[in-house]
Amino acid sequence: GALLQLVMNHEQFAWLRAFSMLIVRIDEVMDAKEPRATNEDAESLLEQARILVNPSGSNDESDGRYAAALEREPSVISAHTEAADVLLGA
Repeated sequence: GALLQLVMNHEQFAWLRAFSMLIVRIDEVMDAKEPRATNEDAESLLEQARILVNPSGSNDESDGRYAAALEREPSVISAHTEAADVLLGA
């Protein structure tokens, strides 16, 4: 809980909020009893995920920090590559 509060409220982690909100939305769709998730729900979630893992080089803070992490951390590059392969192949 404390880590979630930090990510959600601390300025330094503001760029992660889009990722966190997508994860929450995925959880909500998966946990919903009724109505069941539709193909449109899945496509919407996939499109949001594709956008998030595609650092566009724009001035958006999340794109800049994500791109910087890709340049700085080999483990982020590996995870990004795996996620992009799954999302683009979906």
